[in-house]
Amino acid sequence: MQNAGPVRINETWTVAGGTLTLGAVDHVPVHDFAHCRACLLLGVTAAGEIEPQHVRQEQQLLMRQGFEALRRREADRRLAQRNQARDRAKELLRACLTEEQRSDMDRYGRFEVVGSNGGRYQLNISSYSGNIYSVDAHGGFGGCLCAHGRDDLPLADHLLLQKLAIESDEAKFLATALDY
Repeated sequence: MQNAGPVRINETWTVAGGTLTLGAVDHVPVHDFAHCRACLLLGVTAAGEIEPQHVRQEQQLLMRQGFEALRRREADRRLAQRNQARDRAKELLRACLTEEQRSDMDRYGRFEVVGSNGGRYQLNISSYSGNIYSVDAHGGFGGCLCAHGRDDLPLADHLLLQKLAIESDEAKFLATALDY
């Protein structure tokens, strides 16, 4: 059947990670049917003819598979970037720690930091928040503090941020941190 006039299209597809909407678009016969996504969805051929239903369904399935493949590739790319950032952050943190701090981190899952005013703190490496424990004069637990950066930082960058803040300006750090 020849396409004699505009075709009204109102398509919405939900794909993981977003929605592709082709809503109320007029397609006139004077355009490139072969390269128009909306026409492919409807099954309009390069000549402007409507494909039979089974051919349209196959085309739609191929497009869905294409969208899913793109979504998977994008998710894999983001995961690889996060993993690379995490690994680089771990290397940087280890490079900024003393031998004793590295040993404590590996052995106990925490390391001690001495503040610029002489205060002592244990940083627990398993958490973003509530992971700073003040150490009293006798080496015992003096309280828990919470001061953290953005959630999208790798954990090792987060720990380095806390370490540097305590070591460089303990008073400002304590003014910012919350008792937990």
